[in-house]
Amino acid sequence: KVGFVALVAAIGASSLTVVGTADLPKPIDFVEVDFEVEATANTAVAAISAVQKKAAGVEKAMQKFVENKEEDIDVSQVDVDVDEEGKGFTATIEVEVDVADPSKLGEAIDAAFKKGASDILEI
Repeated sequence: KVGFVALVAAIGASSLTVVGTADLPKPIDFVEVDFEVEATANTAVAAISAVQKKAAGVEKAMQKFVENKEEDIDVSQVDVDVDEEGKGFTATIEVEVDVADPSKLGEAIDAAFKKGASDILEI
């Protein structure tokens, strides 16, 4: 809470002073964005290898957008499914990033997609 004094216009020769408190919104100090990284291949081994390589690229690209590399980037375990046609495998990894400077969010998104992100799951 921050104290403030508000002066109200004078009525005639007198004036009125109001003293109180107000909740001021905190500035946004970071933005969390969750990327999905996906790879499809004929074998599970190839799909997993490809998605891990892409996720590592996304993770490395995000390091310049965070304050603490160990705490502000979280990479999930690999999830593998049979692809929609039943002819191969799709592997996915989620990379969660706390972008330290909200004004750099667009730049971070562009960098993640350049390195292999396939979707934004949540901002």
